[in-house]
Amino acid sequence: MVYWSLQLGIILTGAVYYGSWRTWGYTTPPQTRHQFMITQREYVEGCLQWYKEADLQQGNPEDGEWQQCHYPVPDCLGGTSTVLLLKEHHAVQGLLQSEEFNHPCIYGWEERYLSEEWMPLFTKWRSELSRIAVAVTNAVSLEVRVQRAKKASDAALEWRRKNPVEARRIVDKAIRASRKVLTKELRQEFAKKGSINRLKWIEENEEIFKENSSRGAKTQHAIRVRCLVTGYVSTPCGLSHYQRHRGIDTSLRERLES
Repeated sequence: MVYWSLQLGIILTGAVYYGSWRTWGYTTPPQTRHQFMITQREYVEGCLQWYKEADLQQGNPEDGEWQQCHYPVPDCLGGTSTVLLLKEHHAVQGLLQSEEFNHPCIYGWEERYLSEEWMPLFTKWRSELSRIAVAVTNAVSLEVRVQRAKKASDAALEWRRKNPVEARRIVDKAIRASRKVLTKELRQEFAKKGSINRLKWIEENEEIFKENSSRGAKTQHAIRVRCLVTGYVSTPCGLSHYQRHRGIDTSLRERLES
């Protein structure tokens, strides 16, 4: 009896310290078994123990999507050591790390990997992350912010010019994702509001609108692109019309240097 009491005590102690939820009969990581707040160390050691018990090889893509996580100290506070965790476990580790260092150690992507019971903690640190971002932005002068925005915009346009196929794929993916989230009625409502706001702006800035429209038309008609299938040359809009009517992928084009 004394022997079995000692063995049970060892098992319980090991389960709490190592986070070995399988000892309790569970086969899933602690993310879905969150009943009380645990420390970052307990959670990470529990994950590593579970990988071992489940015969998962860290870094093996067949076992899931792995990420290098700064542990125990976050990268934003000078941490350099890392540990390899599954992405869904990295999400929880970031929350526990935020609690431990009282500093947001998340980015926002974690939300889709968290169960409902973790959402209050995620909301707390996402709000703090937003507050810090606003404070940092406001500390920079308007002139510098405009320069940075223009530099980023120019870089994005240059990338799209050099990678038209990939740019089109990303846009199409974003459109498909928005259609899954927004109902047809909401999309129509947003489109209506956008049209009303645009018309209102045009009425208030008629001269600017005419100037921008004229400049945009000249720029657009000056651009020439060639179909990679037939060799047909036209403006971007003209080539799109040409390719659609012939069942050709509109991404199969190249821009001609003027």
